[in-house]
Amino acid sequence: MNEVSYYFCGIELDVEFIYYGGCQAQISGPPEDCYPAEDATVDIDSVTCNGEPVDTDDIYQGSGDKAESLDDLIEQFIIENTELWMDDEQ
Repeated sequence: MNEVSYYFCGIELDVEFIYYGGCQAQISGPPEDCYPAEDATVDIDSVTCNGEPVDTDDIYQGSGDKAESLDDLIEQFIIENTELWMDDEQ
């Protein structure tokens, strides 16, 4: 399990998650060895604020067609930054 702090509207949220890095496509060689690319994905296990659980399903930023759920914002943040964090650790 991984942990990260995510700031939403100035409030620090602690997020526990599992990151799946995806893979590049294999497009050469015998057909039985080829497969499509898979995008990175994130499973959010928990989100807390000051130790209290936060239900992220009903929290949105923006409005109308451009509204994004807090879950989606956190997932996007983790996917965009995981490679940077991994480079920093090496």
